[in-house]
Amino acid sequence: MSTRAGLQSERTVLAWRRTALAATVVCALLVRAAVLDDSWRPRLALAVSVATLAAVGVAARRRHRRYRFDATDPASLPAAWAGAICVGTAATACTALLLLA
Repeated sequence: MSTRAGLQSERTVLAWRRTALAATVVCALLVRAAVLDDSWRPRLALAVSVATLAAVGVAARRRHRRYRFDATDPASLPAAWAGAICVGTAATACTALLLLA
């Protein structure tokens, strides 16, 4: 099976874009919740979600720039960024679950 060089990197860039889009949708839903509810819970969830969206956006931008520079570059995301995004996603989920209580 013959594959073109750089396809894996291109798929990674597209996956980062989908992740950023999903994080944006979550932020939009939490903005709606914060507008409709005057308690601290939606605002906390929104703040955590915006911080996570910022981390995802920066990571996606870095990956896109690296892809444009060299499409065959196999370098992965630094561990600090990956950890921040994982912790942010978990914190967003936990604070969003507070809205159900």
